[in-house]
Amino acid sequence: MTKNTTTLDTFMSKNSTTENSIMNTNINNKKHTKDENKNTSQIRYQEFTDEWNQDKLIDVCNYVDYRGKTPYKTDKGIFLITAKNVKKGYIDYEASKEYISEEDYQEVMHRGLPKIGDVLITTEAPFGNVAQIDKENIALAQRVIKYRGKKDVIDNSYLTYYLLSPEFQRKLYSISSGGTVKGVKGSILHKQKIKYPSLPEQQQIGQFFKKIDQQITAQQEKIQHHKQQKKALLQQMFPQGDSTIPKIRYPEYTEEWQKYKIKDIANNFDKQRVPITVNLRISGSTPYYGANGIQDHVEGFTHDGEFVLVAEDGASDLINYPVQYVKGKIWVNNHAHVLQGKSEICNTNFLSFCINQAEIRPYLVGGGRSKLNAEVMMGINLNIPSLPEQQQVGQFFQKIDQQITIQQEKIQHQKQQKKALLQQMFPQGDST
Repeated sequence: MTKNTTTLDTFMSKNSTTENSIMNTNINNKKHTKDENKNTSQIRYQEFTDEWNQDKLIDVCNYVDYRGKTPYKTDKGIFLITAKNVKKGYIDYEASKEYISEEDYQEVMHRGLPKIGDVLITTEAPFGNVAQIDKENIALAQRVIKYRGKKDVIDNSYLTYYLLSPEFQRKLYSISSGGTVKGVKGSILHKQKIKYPSLPEQQQIGQFFKKIDQQITAQQEKIQHHKQQKKALLQQMFPQGDSTIPKIRYPEYTEEWQKYKIKDIANNFDKQRVPITVNLRISGSTPYYGANGIQDHVEGFTHDGEFVLVAEDGASDLINYPVQYVKGKIWVNNHAHVLQGKSEICNTNFLSFCINQAEIRPYLVGGGRSKLNAEVMMGINLNIPSLPEQQQVGQFFQKIDQQITIQQEKIQHQKQQKKALLQQMFPQGDST
């Protein structure tokens, strides 16, 4: 191996800081041998020393490109995986829900029925996303190519992560064509070379990255649980419909909640907003907010204090409308309203959760890009309790948000580790 080779345990110890870190996998006790005559990856298991091979995808994999007849879509039947469903490393069955008939399934898929473990890669809209099939009886749409490693040559899990590696993704981009919507032709994709070690080493690498993904998935499930818990509690700790008393409440409070318009309990600070185009932003430590949260970090600030940001236009989700509590120095562009509770009647932190559980859609105007006008927003009615009860409710939900943030930070750390390992566990450039 080369002088730049790093042992797996050294890399993991330097890059693992969380309780659920990737270091918990069983590879951190592996070490390298000092063979400097081999051109291989920067990080490697100790028992493998052979040089890696390099061949065209078409020579080491069987493939099926399902271009041709476009199947008739039905309301039920065989699930059709489109390019929208294939993400980077997994299949999102909620991104697009389309089905085809059993008859079309047999006709369109006759060239090779998809099997669990087969590797999918998208060629357009978007291109370059890679995932393994994890269910039986599914169909594949156009712009999705299926690869299956040839027996005793290529492990499908290894192939998945190799195609996701920064090295291969850069190669994909270099061979892509098109303007706004880029794509890659299957005939060109098949000819791209991939690098691979012996099958046992491939299998260890594939299993290693699968464990990373399992940890990330487990973390995402924790976040989803916290979000569902929060949603259920918001519905029970805030009055619903015409009610003036919530279903769940701190025992020391018994008075009815009072109805107020937002303008009566909060001040609007939209006039202090300043949008900055990307090329004019000066990098700094201040979070730069838009309709859906932080977009960048810049120098300076437009607001300093406690505020509630409510999407004005460009909201990414009209059902779970973007509303968030922020504190400290921030920079806000003109796509988010800026509110602050009037201290004598409304706690700003509580206000964020109060607006969060309100139904915003009836107040939106516009077509494709719905907008919440400031005047309309300030006229929305909200039920609020006494200030002490607001503070307790706000603090309760803030703790839930803090738990969600901690889990999100863990996921981000794990994803960064995975990205670094994808970079270093596969040979770079023309090393083989």
